[in-house]
Amino acid sequence: AAGDPVPSIPDEMVFVVGDTLLVRNEDRVDHELGPLWVPAGSSASLVLEQPRKFRYACSFQNTKYLGIDVRQPTTWSTRITALAVASPATAIFIFIYSILVWPLKPE
Repeated sequence: AAGDPVPSIPDEMVFVVGDTLLVRNEDRVDHELGPLWVPAGSSASLVLEQPRKFRYACSFQNTKYLGIDVRQPTTWSTRITALAVASPATAIFIFIYSILVWPLKPE
């Protein structure tokens, strides 16, 4: 609003449940981000407690909105499941590529 360059804020942001979004207003005018009113030169924070997609009114953006995607955190069980699913395909690809690098010798 003061004629300074517009900050580079993505239209969509991804967070994990329990994250805290800290908004610092370094402008000379007051701004709004959803439930947060951020006076000029101050900051406000929002704790993200639920996994869901939010679309907040945002006076920081030219589009006047900001999308926030809050996801469940990754657990050990999801990591182990992903590893179990990816391992067989990875092993097959490594085997095929190893044949290209070190071809089998005919007897």
